[in-house]
Order: sequence, then structure tokens, then C-alpha cells
Amino acid sequence: MQQQDVKVQKQDVDWSAVQAWPGSAESLAAVQNLLDRNKLIISEIDANHESQTNECLERNEELIRELNSNINQVVSLYQDLSQTAAKASNGDSVEVETQTSQ
Repeated sequence: MQQQDVKVQKQDVDWSAVQAWPGSAESLAAVQNLLDRNKLIISEIDANHESQTNECLERNEELIRELNSNINQVVSLYQDLSQTAAKASNGDSVEVETQTSQ
């Protein structure tokens, strides 16, 4: 099965839904920043793996730790968004907690 790239155009996104919950736009921006960073990390890991030098493989160890940390942050941000959305859909008041990436 062939993987296809799916690109979302700005006009295809319903931004009113994103703005409905306090802090959601900031959280989604933080998630996107982490995902963009992860893409760069994965590219560097791949290049280092192909070179097979001790220095590059040691660098990969550090990069994999950062990647793991970023993934945990993305999961946490999505959990917060999910809780915020659930509260908002129940009509509960929503307090915003923002996280900062490292």
C-alpha cells in the first residue's frame, strides 16, 4: 500500500472550532511546533544512522531522548485539549493552562 501525502490548505480548516475553546489555538500552535521539530530530529537521526560513526550514533541517543520528550509533550497537550473540549461541550467553565516547550 502506498502512502500518500495529505496537505491541508488554510481555507480547508474550520478555524472557528479552534477558537471556540480558550487556549486551544495556543495549544495547537505548540503541538505544531513540536511536530515540526520532531520532523527535523527524525531527519537528523536518519542521516546519523546512515553514517554509522560513533559520534553520530551517540548524537542519535540524545536526539531520541528529545524526540521522546516532545512526543510526551504532544500527548499532554492533546489530553488538555480533549479535557477542555469536553468541559466546553458540557457547558462547564473552562480555565486555560498553557504549557511551554523546552
